[in-house]
Amino acid sequence: MDTKAIEEHVRGILEAIGEDPDHEELQETPQRVARMCEEIFAGIAYSNHEIAEMFGKTFSNPST
Repeated sequence: MDTKAIEEHVRGILEAIGEDPDHEELQETPQRVARMCEEIFAGIAYSNHEIAEMFGKTFSNPST
């Protein structure tokens, strides 16, 4: 995941909505959002089979 690109885009979004990304309260926001994205999208790296194995789940395929 390209966290630097996410940070740049979040900075651009802040500017686009009229905020100052260099304001003390917003300076760390791009990094926080990038870390959040890493956590939220971590599962993308796994196949459904791998996720099922990690959580000890199996699914049957009903015959049609």
